[in-house]
Amino acid sequence: MSGTFDGTKRTWRVWVPSTYTGDSAVPLIVSTHGWGGSGKGDESSSGLTITGGDYIAVFPDGYADNSGFGSWGSWNCVGSTQSPGPDGQTCTSSADPSNAYCYTSCDGCKGADGCDWTTCKNDITSSGVGNTDVNGFIPQLYDYMEENFCIDTTREYHTGFSNGGMFTYQAGASMSTRLAAIAPVAGSFHNGFNQAPTTKVPLLDTHGVNDQTVPANSTTSADGWHYTPVNSDIVPSWLKANGCATAKAAAYTAPIGISSSDASKYKLGCVDWGCDVVSCAWSGSHQYFGSASVNGNFVWSFLQQYSNPQHIGKGLLEGEELPSDYQLALVNVTTIVSEDDTEYESTGIDIAGSTAFQWSDSSDLRPHYGNPNRGCRYDEEKVTLQAGDYYGEVCAPKRKVKNFDSTSDDVDFLRSCTLGGMQANPQNGCPTDLPSVNNGTLSAYPQCSMDGPRRHFASSVAHCYLTCDPCRNNGFDECDDAAHDMCPKGAACMTGFLRNVKQGICVYNSNARPQKYHVGDASAKQCFETTYTDAGLAAQGYVDGACDPVFNSIDAVEYEIICNGDSTRNIKDCPDDQTTITIAKKGIA
Repeated sequence: MSGTFDGTKRTWRVWVPSTYTGDSAVPLIVSTHGWGGSGKGDESSSGLTITGGDYIAVFPDGYADNSGFGSWGSWNCVGSTQSPGPDGQTCTSSADPSNAYCYTSCDGCKGADGCDWTTCKNDITSSGVGNTDVNGFIPQLYDYMEENFCIDTTREYHTGFSNGGMFTYQAGASMSTRLAAIAPVAGSFHNGFNQAPTTKVPLLDTHGVNDQTVPANSTTSADGWHYTPVNSDIVPSWLKANGCATAKAAAYTAPIGISSSDASKYKLGCVDWGCDVVSCAWSGSHQYFGSASVNGNFVWSFLQQYSNPQHIGKGLLEGEELPSDYQLALVNVTTIVSEDDTEYESTGIDIAGSTAFQWSDSSDLRPHYGNPNRGCRYDEEKVTLQAGDYYGEVCAPKRKVKNFDSTSDDVDFLRSCTLGGMQANPQNGCPTDLPSVNNGTLSAYPQCSMDGPRRHFASSVAHCYLTCDPCRNNGFDECDDAAHDMCPKGAACMTGFLRNVKQGICVYNSNARPQKYHVGDASAKQCFETTYTDAGLAAQGYVDGACDPVFNSIDAVEYEIICNGDSTRNIKDCPDDQTTITIAKKGIA
């Protein structure tokens, strides 16, 4: 759907359960996507449409008015456009010295020193913080849904991921009279902008323990932005707002909506702090929890426990009335049967048109960013990365953070780098000699990222990685073939580490890109895909389908035992239903 708010076209998707008739009021969930994402992608990755829950879910699109650098849908919240704040700048001086993140609506981001990184549009309040004049696009969207669907106003919720998880926190603080509960995933407040609700709002915070993009309990992200630690700072303020003077940490025993095997698989651990404030950690990185179905069921299991019986609609509590001159500010609403996402503009380097970077096919030269199996260069380290079900490793050039005064002697010899970056910058301090790509005319570009926990920004050690895209176009954590193709030969693109949810990092020895095979000779009409979910090849199978053109040359011929006709079963689970095939391996060595 689309409508006009404050003179600007805004869009959103509405999912209605099959049981909805319009005669009985149903709960409402609004879910906000991550930075660079879309409502369409969030609809898939959040898992909210596959829980079987009897609610309406809305997936709005963040505004993308940074036209010089592609479609970066974003949300104005938690101080993302208010640097410097009460505690100073919200990022390090190495985060965005070129001010490339600044959106058109922010009028140059004056005084922010590169720290303002989202649209300045009124998404919740004009400044994106606070609990007065809460009249932005999202509050108006809730109002629109109440006026046009049969919504149970006592059961309105909010959830979201990354920048959308930050917005979820902001919604809980700014819209506390309206919301019955919130469930941010990988969200936080910027330093100096920690806020709490004015009335009770149950909270479920979920973070991956390896999340360095929006860290749960560190103050500085890998790309140089400052955040508020969840357990030590956000939880106490939320507890106070919810009626608890002190935290009483205990195991969370309420139903979690997922199987014990999934909870064990993803190493889920939750702390009940009291007063309906819960924080959970799992074995992932900067991702939605587990998988779409796992995340959706987990979030809905928490939200559905709560209601806000005093909310009568439009953010009003019992006894309050709308101003006599109130008018819905979201106007000219139309229904769009199908609308594609704004076309994503790849950030890859045009190999033929670039002279600032060099590519090498020669095995004798061994450029940077290579496969650790061949050994890393003297200025590199082998870095192993894990993001939920996916893993990989790479030789990553070691650097120190530019403009950071370190007291450690072990980084003095290192070259410095500028953190982050949404496009290729040969002057960011990362090596510009790159391995040749898997396929195509675009190459991944180097980006610098800090390492390890940074509660007080005590470490200046960083590494350079190759950034690839697009990813998550299908709503899941997988990357498109185009993203894998721009990685070095034998490498794959893996998400879960960067601010832009559409980008990933090139890694080797990874399960991030399924291996594909033809059965028989090159004229075979079936393409069998084998996906390994862990290093022990525990989940091995195949699916039918035509191979992409890149797989039309035979690299090797070998034999393999597979489950006959079932790509979801392990070899050990089908001893009586196995097939030995002769395969011509293609595309990936």
